[in-house]
Amino acid sequence: MSVAAFGQRQQLSFNDNNGVPNSGTYGPNDTFSIDVAVKFSGYNALGQDFWFEVQNALAPNISITNVTYFTFLDPIQTGPNPAPFNLAPGADTGYMTEARDLGGIAQDVSMSVPPGFYIVASVQLTLTGAAPGTYRLKATTLSPKNSGIADDTFVFHNLTASPTYRLTIIGTDMAVPEPTTLSLLSFAAAGLGLAAFRRRHAVS
Repeated sequence: MSVAAFGQRQQLSFNDNNGVPNSGTYGPNDTFSIDVAVKFSGYNALGQDFWFEVQNALAPNISITNVTYFTFLDPIQTGPNPAPFNLAPGADTGYMTEARDLGGIAQDVSMSVPPGFYIVASVQLTLTGAAPGTYRLKATTLSPKNSGIADDTFVFHNLTASPTYRLTIIGTDMAVPEPTTLSLLSFAAAGLGLAAFRRRHAVS
């Protein structure tokens, strides 16, 4: 899963900047963003590759709709956009991945980045009719979509571990009645009140 020499380490992490960094609760049609950060040691870096994968049950109802880049400013790919999760190659069992390499590279080979922790991208995802439940989104680690970091000698270092983001989808609240429905309900309530009033007077 990883290619790391002694003293070298590379990993990604997720942060939605809202509460717990690597989990969030959303409605079935929400749009949200996740910051992706890299942390590496033992070399200078020129860029990174990464793809997302989601569980099969969520895959038809989520897509990547925007990516903003930091640190490594040249996107490796800008499409497809939106990027659906409809591919099996590179995905773990029970997951589907997308076709767009979300990584970026330095704008010049002389602009390598020293070891450290860096936010590299903000990835926007859009849900469309997602069923309530809890799902997982991860960075890929399998060929041909090995997420990782390229050093300044053009050696690629696979991720040491795959980060996971947990999505909890909640159903919509009970629908708020339309004004016409409220009017009918108020008339019905008034009718019931009048009937009760008549019954009380008829008995007396």
